Amino acid sequence: VAVKGTGEGTVTDEKGVYKISVPNEQGVLTFSFIGYVSQEIPIGPRQIVNAVMRSSATHLDEVVVTGYTDYDRSKSVSAATVIGGDKINDVPMATFEQALQGRVPGLAVSAVSGQPGTAAQVTLRGVGTIAGNANVLYVMDGVPIEAGYFQSINPGDIESVTVLKDASAKALYGSRGSNGVIVITTKKGKSGKVAVEYRSQYGISTLTTPRFDMMNTSQRKEFEEGIGIETGNRAGSFWDYSKLNPDYAKKTPEEKMRADWIVDSLLHINTDWRDLFMRNGKYMEQQISARGGNENIRFYSSLNYFDQQGLVRVSDLKRYTLKNNLDFNAGKLTANLNLNAGYSQGNLIQSEGSSSG
Repeated sequence: VAVKGTGEGTVTDEKGVYKISVPNEQGVLTFSFIGYVSQEIPIGPRQIVNAVMRSSATHLDEVVVTGYTDYDRSKSVSAATVIGGDKINDVPMATFEQALQGRVPGLAVSAVSGQPGTAAQVTLRGVGTIAGNANVLYVMDGVPIEAGYFQSINPGDIESVTVLKDASAKALYGSRGSNGVIVITTKKGKSGKVAVEYRSQYGISTLTTPRFDMMNTSQRKEFEEGIGIETGNRAGSFWDYSKLNPDYAKKTPEEKMRADWIVDSLLHINTDWRDLFMRNGKYMEQQISARGGNENIRFYSSLNYFDQQGLVRVSDLKRYTLKNNLDFNAGKLTANLNLNAGYSQGNLIQSEGSSSG
């Protein structure tokens, strides 16, 4: 509470009561508080001046967070894109950077592999270093992190993501930000009644490539015999022991019996190797969170369980996360406690490629 145009000012107690000396009745009192709309009330000939504060709704897409400070987007001349947490949580995913695809101009997100929890390759406006390194810098709540930690971070705890593109926006980070900076701001408590939220998601992932109609062993036998009759060339084991092969007549009775036994045994093999290794992956996520507080103490807490099956039967990812964010404000004393705990366990397949030994 302050007298407009003078150096007189004071703060209220926990009940909102205040005392202040005013020069005359023509003065104006200014009431202000973080997160609320400021008010100016003429004093007049009264001894008590009351004010009712109302909260100020700030849209996340109008605030640019650089990691060290934040400012109104309309006052920024830098190239930056802000994505709210509601848009990130619209897409079921294991890591948050997958939700950035198609939402940020100049940002390319490509999957390195289809394994659950694997960080995607994120490139912002191409390669920006002589060494050819195209990795962007990630900063979460002011702390630089590596992309490998994403599988232990719950995307549901993200309040907003700011992508800094040009030199003026990422100058704070020096050479580490030469390829762009992605600033992640996690959720915090809000003044008001305690709000509890429960979110549950289920889904199924399938192969993007179409399934081919595979031959069974009887069709394979007819195929190999057809090639053998037309060209005389060997197309597989069936033709070696087929009765339609001219060499079959030259075999002894024992050899013919053995050839017939081999053909009969091969006809009983109908293994679909694709079904043996691949599957439709199931996805499940459960989260409960609570946030609330008052002008002095605000908190946000969440618990999350994430379970995703890969398209390959042996691949999967399970993740457990806990987050607590506590803000304390008492006059000139402010404190913040930010606790993040995550545990992930995954089974991955060997990467594609060649090996020797």
